[in-house]
Amino acid sequence: MLRGTRILTCRGTERVDRLSIGDHVVTTRGEKPINVPHSDLYLSPMHAVLIDDVLIEVKDLVRGCGKPV
Repeated sequence: MLRGTRILTCRGTERVDRLSIGDHVVTTRGEKPINVPHSDLYLSPMHAVLIDDVLIEVKDLVRGCGKPV
């Protein structure tokens, strides 16, 4: 994830680069701890990601920064 991206936590939004394993983030399924990923996540251009309650295809993002073209 891009450095400086803000993630919703129980303490409000925080920069992703300041979060650590075990910190809790807010998800659609409630509050969850951050875990170590088993492997990298690769997305095809047609995959969609949820940004500000909108599904946006990866191909429509500018350099992965989360801003639609």
